[in-house]
Amino acid sequence: MESAVNEVFRLPELLELILMSLPQKELLLCQRVSRNFRGTVQGSIRLQRDLFFAPDWNLEGRVLDAYSVSNRPARLKPENNRLLLRVYPGVYPTVTLVIVNDAPTPNELAIGRRGGEQWSWDVCISFPADKTPNCNPAVDYPEASWRRMFLSQPPCTNLHLVRRWQRSLNPAMIRKVGITMGDFVEEAKTAGSWHQSYISSDRDWHFEGNIQCSSVEDAPTEAKESYVFSRSGRNGAARAYSDDWDPGRTAGFARAVL
Repeated sequence: MESAVNEVFRLPELLELILMSLPQKELLLCQRVSRNFRGTVQGSIRLQRDLFFAPDWNLEGRVLDAYSVSNRPARLKPENNRLLLRVYPGVYPTVTLVIVNDAPTPNELAIGRRGGEQWSWDVCISFPADKTPNCNPAVDYPEASWRRMFLSQPPCTNLHLVRRWQRSLNPAMIRKVGITMGDFVEEAKTAGSWHQSYISSDRDWHFEGNIQCSSVEDAPTEAKESYVFSRSGRNGAARAYSDDWDPGRTAGFARAVL
């Protein structure tokens, strides 16, 4: 019996099928069992996707009409990375359902036509602006696995700073292959050239990033007076995209609503 078990474990294809049934945390930790287990996990694209080490773009490119009953996106929901829950307290990616609304052109407004609307998904995450959160010393290990994990699956490729009803038009972070938790933490620690007005009342930077599935094209950038709104499926709030924004002034947002 023992030799039969060992024989199964020596076959990567069979071992992969067994490991696919494990919960994510156990799958991550099973690499400590043996070199064979570790090699199988690292060599399997399916297991790497389950652990958020490799991107899974299966939902990419699906455009859904927001008002079509047959196109409700519940079965297409991306997955937020629960393995990151305990890396930094309070720094955890969540996935939120939104409706992306194309801003109508002046000609469309003149004939009473509104922009199109589609279901989409956003990754939402925050990070303290004043100091790095306290964490277990093991988290700071340079080779820690969380650094290579994507925030979501499929990954988001850009994150925008947000505050109140405003989202920056230009992303604060961009990674064509997807943003990992390591990318996010390192950039959030330095804060780059981000405008201090985006620090919220709780002294956090807040970010949102569209997941490239069930989505429309990026917001228009040709004119500063052009805006795109996203309405959360949770609270129906509208958010305007703009680079020229002062949290103490509302004129820009009022102009966008009109």
